[in-house]
Amino acid sequence: MKRIMMTICVILLIALSTGCANVNKSSTEVQDNTYLSDLSPEEILETAFNALKKSDGKTFNACVEYPDEEHNNVYFGNDLSGDDGYIEALFEKMSYEVLQIKEQKENSTIISCKISNKDLNNLDYDNYSDEDNPMVSAIRNADINIVSNTVDINMERKDKQWKIIIDDNFTNAISGGHW
Repeated sequence: MKRIMMTICVILLIALSTGCANVNKSSTEVQDNTYLSDLSPEEILETAFNALKKSDGKTFNACVEYPDEEHNNVYFGNDLSGDDGYIEALFEKMSYEVLQIKEQKENSTIISCKISNKDLNNLDYDNYSDEDNPMVSAIRNADINIVSNTVDINMERKDKQWKIIIDDNFTNAISGGHW
């Protein structure tokens, strides 16, 4: 009986010490986003959407490639903590569904995705002019209508990692028409 108990304790000790080593490695990888190089295009997309919902600009930026300045796209900073709740309000109702991976080549792929969010196309800021942040109040209190857009998301492999190529269709879809 003592041998069995001793064997079980040794097995548990080995399992726990192995698990702890992986957790430490993972938290370091998460901190500097090196784990992203191991992800598929679909997993990068999921990581980017989760980062938006958590107001994690650093992770979102690590998942995307912004176009040149000729485009009318929105740029996120790595630190979104001083946004007064804007990012959280904007993306709290956002969801997505991968419909199809249309094309997959060695360094590029296209994912057809249905992106849904509050319909923020015609926000009424005037009703919230007395608020501390009229834009955030308008977004939070916007009509609950959800708008869905089907978007072809271009992804390219750059620096050993898949990146979402930001374009106007993508930014319009994630923002519910707000941008």
